[in-house]
Amino acid sequence: MATVGIDNLNIYASSLAVESSHIAEYRNISSKLMDDIGFKQRSIIPPFEDPVTLAVNAAKPLIDETDPADYGLLIVGTESGCDYGKPISTYIHKYLGLHPHCRNFEIKHACYSGTAALQMAAAWLRSGTNLNKKALVITTDVARPHFNDPAELTAGSGAVAMVLNHNPAVLMLDSTSGYATSEVYDVARPTVHFEWGDPVLSLYSFIDLLEAAYLHYCKNNQVNISCEKLFDYMLYHVPLLSLVKQSHKTLLELSNDQLNDAEFIASFNKMVLPALQHNFNLGNIYSGSVYVALAGLIDNPANKISTAKIGLFSYGSGACAEFFSGRLTEKAQEIIAKRNFKRILAERKVLNFNEYEEIVTDYNKTLSIKEYKPDLQILNNFYKDYYQDRKKLVLDKVANYYRTYRWS
Repeated sequence: MATVGIDNLNIYASSLAVESSHIAEYRNISSKLMDDIGFKQRSIIPPFEDPVTLAVNAAKPLIDETDPADYGLLIVGTESGCDYGKPISTYIHKYLGLHPHCRNFEIKHACYSGTAALQMAAAWLRSGTNLNKKALVITTDVARPHFNDPAELTAGSGAVAMVLNHNPAVLMLDSTSGYATSEVYDVARPTVHFEWGDPVLSLYSFIDLLEAAYLHYCKNNQVNISCEKLFDYMLYHVPLLSLVKQSHKTLLELSNDQLNDAEFIASFNKMVLPALQHNFNLGNIYSGSVYVALAGLIDNPANKISTAKIGLFSYGSGACAEFFSGRLTEKAQEIIAKRNFKRILAERKVLNFNEYEEIVTDYNKTLSIKEYKPDLQILNNFYKDYYQDRKKLVLDKVANYYRTYRWS
């Protein structure tokens, strides 16, 4: 079977951020809860961006380095679509200039949708009928307001674009994974404007399906259940830091029922923490969260990742989970370093608290509006400084619900 996997990867987190400490100060959030959540910043988008612009701006640098005609498949994983019928993949296909003979569609399964898209694209490549074509997988999500709720410190917005190909240059995916599913109403978006969650139920569902998917992986691959013996690094979906810690501890205890705190901390610091640098500055970007961790692991020269074996866990509320694995290439760090993620994240405009509340509230109003023209005068010279002449896709207008876009 041909080797397939991630050939290149890019993150786009828009141009705004808010400090977690600012939210905590205004909401009187305890330092203990801040430590449990772990995020230092959240990414925020202005009203002239949306899931389409995030996706296109993430993928455009990758497309520009290749031939748009090389792509035979585009899959978009999102829980932030703009329409119940029309997929946002059609807009994305158009503005990326992909070939007309390129399948495109949208997948929805909460935060699992990105991995569902990845695995479907990998299977398409392995089918043997597409040897001369690449697949483009994009995760793109925008958080809803969570004012006066602990989730206000976690919910980020952003997109991750991944080129999948034969003989990949970044991550070679293993063909056998483990997965588990269970119907549960733990987190949902019952309306276009509102996100609901039961944090306790979600935590239990997350951990239960992690264990089930991981054991299924071990059974399918006929391997020992010790993750420390199987992998150099472990990447998890990152809704908050304390849940990532609990996840890793759960897997360690499967093969060591005498695990002590010192052993756990040492394992976490070695196998998990090296991947979280970009997650800490983006928040939970839903379908792209585990792939932000992948980028973060590769994007640190101090991490010895050449040919490293990694395990990845993806969870989506509702619920479905998958544990899969792969091996990084010798070229991975060189390729990802060109993206300058650290510099780009550091250059975002940091909002004060009042600006943050206003921007998030204004964006939420645009989600179901019939006629809309974004205000480019917000935040003084913000559009001029961060968008004008930078060739980013922005929302031009909504007319009779139809969204049109232009390049800045």
